[in-house]
Amino acid sequence: MTLDEVAGAPTPLPPAAELRRAPRPTSSRGRPLWLMWPNLILLTAVIVIPFLIGVYISFLDLDQYTLRKFFQAPFVGLQNYVEAFTSAGLLHSIWISLAFSLLTTLVCTPIGLLAAMAVNTAFRGRFLVRY
Repeated sequence: MTLDEVAGAPTPLPPAAELRRAPRPTSSRGRPLWLMWPNLILLTAVIVIPFLIGVYISFLDLDQYTLRKFFQAPFVGLQNYVEAFTSAGLLHSIWISLAFSLLTTLVCTPIGLLAAMAVNTAFRGRFLVRY
């Protein structure tokens, strides 16, 4: 026995390299990947589950009056999709949506660019317009 052990002196600590734990898996930037789990759970609860329920309901024979009883609704498969694309209402609605999007883009984009270029030039009271 040494004199230090008899006197009750503390034993020296091992070097810091020996105290290190095994590293957790990290991304390429060094952030821990386990921090993504709360986001993935929330994303699944808010987006994925309602989407899957909507796809399931689209294969059932439901309307606005029987929607509350979708567990008892009969399964019709792709019949709803065939009916939607063969009727003129859906295709007409798609055409109106595309035309509206195209026209608003063609009209609003030049107006926005002209306004941005006008505000970018120096003029009296420019700070009021930018504010």
